[in-house]
Amino acid sequence: MGLETYRQKRDFARTPEPSGKVRKKTGWSFVVQKHAASRMHYDFRLELDGVLLSWSVPKGPSYDVEEKRLAVQTEDHPVEYGTFEGIIPEGEYGGGTVMLWDRGTWEPVGDPRVGMEKGKLDFVLHGERLEGRWTLVRLKSRPEDRGRANWLLFKRSDEHVAEHEGEEITDVALTSVKSGRSMDEIAEAKGRSRKVWHSNRGSSEGVPSAKARIRAAAREGRVKHAAKTVRAPAEPVPSEPAKKKKATKKPRAHTPPRKWDVAPREGAYRGPTRAPRRDTGAREKVAGVGISNGGRVVDPGSGITKIEVARYYAEVAHCFLAHAADRALALVRCPEGSAGQCFYQKHSHPGMSEHIHVAHAPWGEEVLSVRTQPGVVALAQWSAIELHGWSARVDAIEKPDWIVMDLDPAEDVGFAEVVEGALTLRERLSSIGLESFVKTTGGKGLHVVVPLMRRHGWDVVKDFAHALALDISHRAPDRYLAEMSKSKRTGRIFVDYLRNGRGNTAILPYSARARDGLPVAMPLAWSEIEKVTPAQFDVRSAPKWIAKRRRDPWAAMRSVRQSITREILDALAT
Repeated sequence: MGLETYRQKRDFARTPEPSGKVRKKTGWSFVVQKHAASRMHYDFRLELDGVLLSWSVPKGPSYDVEEKRLAVQTEDHPVEYGTFEGIIPEGEYGGGTVMLWDRGTWEPVGDPRVGMEKGKLDFVLHGERLEGRWTLVRLKSRPEDRGRANWLLFKRSDEHVAEHEGEEITDVALTSVKSGRSMDEIAEAKGRSRKVWHSNRGSSEGVPSAKARIRAAAREGRVKHAAKTVRAPAEPVPSEPAKKKKATKKPRAHTPPRKWDVAPREGAYRGPTRAPRRDTGAREKVAGVGISNGGRVVDPGSGITKIEVARYYAEVAHCFLAHAADRALALVRCPEGSAGQCFYQKHSHPGMSEHIHVAHAPWGEEVLSVRTQPGVVALAQWSAIELHGWSARVDAIEKPDWIVMDLDPAEDVGFAEVVEGALTLRERLSSIGLESFVKTTGGKGLHVVVPLMRRHGWDVVKDFAHALALDISHRAPDRYLAEMSKSKRTGRIFVDYLRNGRGNTAILPYSARARDGLPVAMPLAWSEIEKVTPAQFDVRSAPKWIAKRRRDPWAAMRSVRQSITREILDALAT
């Protein structure tokens, strides 16, 4: 192992890449860098004996155990390269944009040096995106390989596989774990053209398929809290708040996102098409917040502009904050509109408004929240279209105050069947002594929400939600299922309980969705759900609906006092 080949290929007077040296003090870091060079690919790197062993993976890693991805071994890189993100100049070796796509540590299974020699390396990854057991196997050399060592990278079966069933992680994880930026934003930061430069092809490379984008799952049940990622927190974990299990308010430190920043499952990522703009002129203020590029068209189909989205959120802020004030947030930001590249963001970012509050959870993770109308509008100014929330508020981050059961229908299931499922779920909850509320999601499904007193921890709440989903599916297995499998969902509704763990989120009441027409997640009375369709609520029509209704259908939620008691658990088991 050494860095001679690495250095020979690079002119360090021109490239910002580190020259580095072989480290004497070694570790077990791993990184994956998304690299738009002559071809888009993913550079997979494992630290061993003071350098980063490196492979170029054209299609990137996959959680599908049936997928064996070609991985071409390249020259060793310095360990310092594991933090590199930026632009390699055109004309230099590997010229193009580099994103730090994943990072963490790895554990070899057996002696890794023996594994490299024999051509089979088994290991466990502890990353922000890649986790669990993986294998690299070297293929038999062929003349056409021209001296290159070709390997196969593939996932081994474990508990992480089911969490990613039906998706390609490279289709849904689209931003940097270091900076939260997209490939285009990394390129733009260096004064380059808006689109990522590719040396021999168009800028659409790597755009997810329509099916993958709609699926763009970030099924938040897959996102592990920071305690499960192997990295140092952005700031020291405060000792006293950890004792109280509360999120600690701190002066806003613009720490870049570190978690998996992707578009949520119901969100519609549609690729990097630039939204058309109208004349913007001076910044118009909405609720005291200046809106930049207010004339930018956010939804090409309807012509809805950014200023309209800001005005919508200003108008419904009082309704939204009744359920979302001080609730930990996750955002879908679409700087180029809903037809452009959208990404999922849960952490602060340089230039973020002072109206958006930043706290630190006891385990070190940043959480965002708002509590005022200007705060809600500031989210829109920050190009956030979708506002998702945890099941807990920042002052008691370990104590959820509601359960969200997401009724997610297969493509061949109509809305009437979803309504029937929601009424079935309501009836079952009522039979065990729990009151519930309902809302549209801005998609085909419905959310049934069960308010709770803040008594239970995450494990209790998620376990109860899982048991409830199993109960419903067992009672009518031909109509409902409690597992995420796409292959088994045909003709049925997935009773999704996965939104109820720490760090998992669900679309908040009155939030818009980054879909055609910007539909809205609308709270409804139980008596209304058989009389409406989700498509009738969008950012233009929703305020009229709200103005006409006689009362807030969720007003009673604030006075409900209920918790998961032993009697309720016993009743659910019968």
